[in-house]
Amino acid sequence: MGWLRLLFAPLTDGATWRRALHLLLGAVVALPYGALGWLFALAIGSGGLDVVSGTVLLALAVAAGVAVAFAPGVRALEVTAARALLDAAVPGTGGRDATPTTWSARRRAAGWLALNVVAGAVTVLVTLVVVPTAIALVTAPWRDIGPLPAGGAEPQGSSA
Repeated sequence: MGWLRLLFAPLTDGATWRRALHLLLGAVVALPYGALGWLFALAIGSGGLDVVSGTVLLALAVAAGVAVAFAPGVRALEVTAARALLDAAVPGTGGRDATPTTWSARRRAAGWLALNVVAGAVTVLVTLVVVPTAIALVTAPWRDIGPLPAGGAEPQGSSA
């Protein structure tokens, strides 16, 4: 019975849920970028936006997204989230290279933000697509789905 308790121990630990929340914060940050990419893909794919205009707008959107990642407050938010949700001993803003105004600190903060966004997006993809698909595939043999359509056959009872 000890192995069962050991197996389910992470589900009852608060640190597990705080870490999951940190990943979901990354997904929340990724949401506008994904929505904007989807919007550009639909606009270019439907012919509502030519390729040159789409490329210019996409370059402007990428520049705005990168500028947000290098904003001075991003490091403060990343440090606060890591300390509160991950119980990480992240160094503060002391020291010559650790101040949020230096470019090396901003690059590190942008890198951590990008890593958090990618990890969050993967987490949401697994949660919303992979897990339900796996459950559906495992339970499929016990579900009655009825006969599949035969294709282009003419329905019964209709005459030409």
